[in-house]
Amino acid sequence: MNFSDETLVWRRHPGALARSLDRHNAAPLAVHALFAVVGNALLLTALTLAPAAYVNSVRRVSSVISVLLGASLFGEPGLTGRLVGALLTGLGAACLLLAP
Repeated sequence: MNFSDETLVWRRHPGALARSLDRHNAAPLAVHALFAVVGNALLLTALTLAPAAYVNSVRRVSSVISVLLGASLFGEPGLTGRLVGALLTGLGAACLLLAP
């Protein structure tokens, strides 16, 4: 039987979702939801304006920024390995963009 991540969290921590949806978390939740909707709208707009390979390549470059933010803001471990992987992804995107 396959369970999604959400189902596993729900089964292990019943009531956690209801507790996280209280009025104190409403504003951050709304902001995150807004960013998700706007981000997806921008991605879909970019896909209609440019070839999908280019859009996805540029999108992958953002992983470098995400790795740096995760390490600096949240103290995530393993910066070197994650940064190397993100930079390799960025180099792959540059190769796609610069290919004739």
